[in-house]
Amino acid sequence: MQRSLMVISIAAGLATCAMANPILRAPAGDYSPTNPVNTLDGVSTTASHLRNNEWNVTITFQTDFNYFAGEANAFVALYDIPTVVGKTPGSPVYVHSIGWDITHTANSPSWLNELIFRFGDDLGVDYVELTPSGTSAPGTENNNSGGSKVDLVGLGLDFTLYNGILRFRFWDTFNDNFPNRDGFIHAGSTISLGLKIIPAPGSLALLGIGGLAAVRRRR
Repeated sequence: MQRSLMVISIAAGLATCAMANPILRAPAGDYSPTNPVNTLDGVSTTASHLRNNEWNVTITFQTDFNYFAGEANAFVALYDIPTVVGKTPGSPVYVHSIGWDITHTANSPSWLNELIFRFGDDLGVDYVELTPSGTSAPGTENNNSGGSKVDLVGLGLDFTLYNGILRFRFWDTFNDNFPNRDGFIHAGSTISLGLKIIPAPGSLALLGIGGLAAVRRRR
């Protein structure tokens, strides 16, 4: 059974984080903006105001959610983040941290480390991927970020949603269970994003964070 070793080899770089062998990375390869957008029934989004323009947005799986293998079969949802937090639609959003508490099952012969989440803009310019488990085996497992968020800035994985739209996708990376579903995410699983709403388009320089454009280096 052929498996990719690339994502496994970089897991050690996050060994100092309080989490169960996750992998956070900026992915290589092509982005697929033409994939159809699916409505994720049973997945809710809530926001809490922290201070000034800082917010926490949490995606919660309210039911067990099955997923298939292959990026072409990814479940996709678009979130207008400024609207979610009650700000002006179209405002840029700077994403600087992420936390998760995910319980998921990989159906044999699929492995737990084949589940992948992608968060990024709707233009395919900036995005980051989360592989919550490092387990090369089927089964059920809980993976979390230790009760706090991981600083994406420190990892060089922070990014900006220039039109405020977050594209959220997840799938199994290896198709070894066709035509059956490769696994499912259990109800109650959550992913939280720490972000900052930039008050008006074109105001990056005024806020002193014009250098955020440098995150495009990953493409």
